[in-house]
Amino acid sequence: MAADHFRQALLLSKEDERNLKVKLDMAEDEVDREGQIITFDKTPNIDWARPFQAKLQGDVAMGDGVARHVLSLVIHKLKHGFTIDVEQLKQIKQGLKETYVLDLLEARPDATTQVFPSEAEATCSPEVVLDFIQWPQEDDGEEPKKIKEFLLRFISTVSQDKLKQLVKFWVGWEIPMTDMKVEVVDNNNYPRASTCFRTLRVPSHYQTYDDFSESLEMCLGTSEFGFGLI
Repeated sequence: MAADHFRQALLLSKEDERNLKVKLDMAEDEVDREGQIITFDKTPNIDWARPFQAKLQGDVAMGDGVARHVLSLVIHKLKHGFTIDVEQLKQIKQGLKETYVLDLLEARPDATTQVFPSEAEATCSPEVVLDFIQWPQEDDGEEPKKIKEFLLRFISTVSQDKLKQLVKFWVGWEIPMTDMKVEVVDNNNYPRASTCFRTLRVPSHYQTYDDFSESLEMCLGTSEFGFGLI
């Protein structure tokens, strides 16, 4: 509650300042749009409390959902155990100042666990994960239904460590999050994830659970170090 009041007061104090603006080309695919958001996130010296406006191609204004997503990218960096040097530490401190997170933590040290929850203390059970998933529509055909059955079985039967690997592959860390989406795609590739958009893309070509689980487990082995966009 204290963190929410702090956020509201901070946003109110900046509401008359010039908007932060980013433009997203909706003609591009989601991976390219994700890259655009990451590029915007890396812009130096941004006052993240200022009003935010994102424009789609065609000048369609978006709400503050994208703003929250871009801010989450800043915080997301601090939740992973990457090796960092002195210059990176300076950049992290600068980012905490620009987003006013540092002010909050200095004023309320007890809020630290709320801002940066520990993965080790997170609840990652099949029930929690399944409750957060957004499945494909039931009328999308037989292939999505089959993939849903395979993924349900995988989540319900694998070990705790393997389930955490799946969540980390899916959203970027081991804590399940709301709106974890599943997309069934028509290609012959392996499963892929767009962590910023909490989206797991599973190819529709799997005919047996064994083939599905083997491919997915191979992909989960990359979650420790990552691969792909960055």
